[in-house]
Amino acid sequence: MGVASPTSSRVEERDDQLVVYFRPRRKVVFLGIFLIIWTSIGLGMLPDITRDEGPGPSLIFWFGWALGGCAVIFALAWELFGRTMLVITRDRLDLQRNIGPFVRTNRHAAALVRDVRAARVPSGEDEPKRKDFGLELSYDADTVHVGEGMDEREADWVAELVRSRIGLKRRPPEETADAQATVDRNWQWLVRSAAFPLLVIAALVWIALQSH
Repeated sequence: MGVASPTSSRVEERDDQLVVYFRPRRKVVFLGIFLIIWTSIGLGMLPDITRDEGPGPSLIFWFGWALGGCAVIFALAWELFGRTMLVITRDRLDLQRNIGPFVRTNRHAAALVRDVRAARVPSGEDEPKRKDFGLELSYDADTVHVGEGMDEREADWVAELVRSRIGLKRRPPEETADAQATVDRNWQWLVRSAAFPLLVIAALVWIALQSH
């Protein structure tokens, strides 16, 4: 049985492409306040810099501070205008990150994708555990996390769409996979348990045959 289709505006069909849209988490207020404080401190350094004769430690420190401000501006622009797109065809998965006209694309060959599933978005070391879901791609020997902001049901549905588009077999439900894993472990235990007695019996039979 397939995953029921939720109401989602993040998926779009384009000819032979399936496009999935993701938006970053909004932290605009925090970044805006942080940028105002950062800029105010940087501007407060200017009188000391103008009093220096030639480039000195204050000017070097100020340039470093300005670079930090540029990084915050970039992060704020990503929060306001950035989005992630996963473009899927039968042969390729392209992960695109867009900020206005600027696009960065990571290409993944569909033939090397071993699995696509819903997964909770990874948290940073100092962050609380995330509650939203994205996609997890088992790609060659690596694991690639894609997207955020979905609940588990929507993520399962999107993962099934991606799997279908690139020709992967339907992923069994977790409970089915767990049950199969339990059966496999039981069989392995049975084989290991029976191996030694069978070897002993075989040895005794061989000895009995040799004695006649």
